[in-house]
Amino acid sequence: MVIENLVKFFNISAKKTDGYTLLELIVVMVILSISLYFFMPSLKKPSNIKAVARRVITMSGHLRSMAVRTQEKQGLDFHANGFTAGVSKKTETEILDEEESSKQSIPLPDNVSMEVSYPNGDVKSSGVINFYPTGYADPAAIHLTKDGYDYITLVVEPFLSKIRIYEEYWEFPQR
Repeated sequence: MVIENLVKFFNISAKKTDGYTLLELIVVMVILSISLYFFMPSLKKPSNIKAVARRVITMSGHLRSMAVRTQEKQGLDFHANGFTAGVSKKTETEILDEEESSKQSIPLPDNVSMEVSYPNGDVKSSGVINFYPTGYADPAAIHLTKDGYDYITLVVEPFLSKIRIYEEYWEFPQR
């Protein structure tokens, strides 16, 4: 008698159901939808200066290794809206269509500006940094600025595969 009362009290039945209820599935879908809503925008456009710097470093390393592997000059184009990776010497079979080109770009957030300085003293807001088949790269310092006060400088070394990072405005030494 006690066992029968416990079974009734806890609503335990001998019948087992396989699968999930519709309510459980809806709850899971709502949780996934909410998490995608908040996390997807951060994957599309970097939201801060450090995210832009990480993506530029990754793209530069990829272009340098691709130049050596394909034995063709690669370029990191920079302009007021961001960075774009491209093949500097294109053949008919290697021309990037618009869809591929857009996947290889890094847009700048609204509050981040950029300029590139060279060892000869030139400072440009648009141009290209080339990576050559020999592993050599054009020396350049990429200055990223957030709201005019927060700086990160990425220094592309001619012979080194790594990019130096400074959390300040860094300039080439004067000769």
